[in-house]
Amino acid sequence: MRLTKAILDGFKIPEKRQVFLWDSETPGFGVRVSPGGTITFVAQGRIRGTTRRVSLGKYGILTVQQARVMAQSELLKMIKGVDPVKEKIKQDVYGKTLREISADYLLDRKNLKESSRQDILRHVKTSFHDWADRPAIDITRDKVGVRFAELSEKSPAQANQGFRVLRALLNYARGKYRPSGKPLFVENPVSVLSDTRVWNHIKPRSNRIPLDRIGACWSLLQATRSNPFEKEINHTAADAASFPLLTRCRWS
Repeated sequence: MRLTKAILDGFKIPEKRQVFLWDSETPGFGVRVSPGGTITFVAQGRIRGTTRRVSLGKYGILTVQQARVMAQSELLKMIKGVDPVKEKIKQDVYGKTLREISADYLLDRKNLKESSRQDILRHVKTSFHDWADRPAIDITRDKVGVRFAELSEKSPAQANQGFRVLRALLNYARGKYRPSGKPLFVENPVSVLSDTRVWNHIKPRSNRIPLDRIGACWSLLQATRSNPFEKEINHTAADAASFPLLTRCRWS
């Protein structure tokens, strides 16, 4: 039976379970009819002995002829050995946005401090607002260099923090998402800041801490020690500064 508009318009809707109608002209091309009356075009073939079925779109949005052409294209890919299921997974991964990556990161980092979580959300929303909903693989070394310079003009410290957040998110993405067994990124584009040594040098304060600010200082040191976006040297410095506060020792 050759699928036509007249055939589909006159087909009786099933009452309990979905029904498939297959086209006689293009083997593997058909429609899935649901009890609710939805008619969806499909293409079905075999990849290395495994049946694969691809949904092409709904009847009414697509015409029979449009769907037939799409089915022929999908069936040709299957004949060439392209697995449509794996291809869709690959496309979904390559399309991962910075916002989606940050959501997955926060979901996996359940013990992350609330302040660190807020830093991530803030920088995704502000520092990288125009990158947030685009594929993260579009972030290049050149783009990183330009954006870092722009943010540094406003606040060198915030520029450093923002790109440490971005570096952590993209490192996470490299390990988490591996289409075809390969990392999503060949390298983390934020590495350009270290390669060119353009991280902002933030001059440490040398003033003595007032007695009524020691508690706030202690909280800041602990936040620095537990912040995964800080450099290792900053973690070490926070440990070193915490030691005399706990032991009453003096540097000499």
